[in-house]
Amino acid sequence: MYRHLYPSPSCLNSLPCVPAVYIRVMTLNEAFRPMKWPVQVEIQNPEGMTISRKTIDSNDLIIKDTLQIPENPVYGNWTVTAKFMNGLKTSSAIRFEVKEYVLPTFSVKFNIPEDRKVILPNDTHFYMTVQAEYVYGKPVKGHVTVTYGLLWHGHVFTVGKQRNLQLNDTGYTECGITMQELRLPVQSVWFPNGGRLHIKAHVTEVASGRVQRADDVSVVFSDHLYVLRFIRSPRFFKPGLPYVLQVDVVRANGEAGSDVPLNVECRLDVGGDGSDTQPQLLHPDYRDVGTPVVADAMGHVAVTYTIPAVAKTLMFKITPTTSGGDSLSTYHFHARPFYSPSNAYMQVHAVLSDPRKRGSKPKVGDYVSVTSTYTSAEDVSTVNLVVSTQLDTVITYNYASFKHKTSPIATQWKISTTNNYN
Repeated sequence: MYRHLYPSPSCLNSLPCVPAVYIRVMTLNEAFRPMKWPVQVEIQNPEGMTISRKTIDSNDLIIKDTLQIPENPVYGNWTVTAKFMNGLKTSSAIRFEVKEYVLPTFSVKFNIPEDRKVILPNDTHFYMTVQAEYVYGKPVKGHVTVTYGLLWHGHVFTVGKQRNLQLNDTGYTECGITMQELRLPVQSVWFPNGGRLHIKAHVTEVASGRVQRADDVSVVFSDHLYVLRFIRSPRFFKPGLPYVLQVDVVRANGEAGSDVPLNVECRLDVGGDGSDTQPQLLHPDYRDVGTPVVADAMGHVAVTYTIPAVAKTLMFKITPTTSGGDSLSTYHFHARPFYSPSNAYMQVHAVLSDPRKRGSKPKVGDYVSVTSTYTSAEDVSTVNLVVSTQLDTVITYNYASFKHKTSPIATQWKISTTNNYN
């Protein structure tokens, strides 16, 4: 019978601010079940000298140890070896590197305008600025070499280079390249939809000749500026109850599409499949007809509709627009009705009580407002509210009575998260 030992390489880190290596060892048998046997952990430096040797007997699944890196260590690959102490010869070893960390005297960064982070097919020019400054905030005197490349299907094709661009008195220099210069000789890969612009900058300090480098791949080639996602929008609605269309606006480079106006149109099909009935235009709640919906700072949009009981299909048409009012690609989303044999429906809706946090993940201490709505509220006399995690029930309201005058909104609860429940 064999025993397998697995040190975790992801936990072997040596940081300049915290000169320590954190070691995690997991002991498993041939069935990959944890074993609670004593383990010897030995650490050797690159010269083969044993720096630490410990026998650890732990009742936990993961055995833990910490090595403090000495003040003047031997640089190179250190070795951690773990083996059982019950006679088995099974062992496992892993390496980590210790090297000198030299704090850079200055840093280099790119300043790319928001409207240049996505290159569209009709764009003719790309421009940006490169900045170099010392760690104490003063501008660097020197020159820059900028290299442009196309990151396409895992390969980088160098397409242009600008040399000896002088930094001005504020440590900045402007640079750019035309789309014609970015074009590869192979016409079949142009327009490189989904590719990225690979930018490298080498800044040389005049006084010392020191060089600092930076690179950037945040700029993407795309045939569309925004992507609309409907992950948080329910694909089914309950007739007679509110429906919330939730849209996530994302720029083509993956960043949130904040402050983007959307033209949202909802049409209601009441005839069902095979019917000649024309879809009806459904107006949103709490919003003027024809007024664009603007995404918040996280790129989130929420539009509420009160759905008639006769609805068979909801058909949404969403079109983002530019600041100048130009329309972009149009997206469509459909929602189908739930079916209830009793023709009665209940809906529970929970949102963060703070409007500024809505759309984000709740945190400890946040308040959540929960609203229950019913299509046959006159039949409701008791509501039980249960809040549970994956492992336990954390909040229970076993009884709550209501009078008919509270219909159709039966109740609203405010829940405060006081522990780290997921």
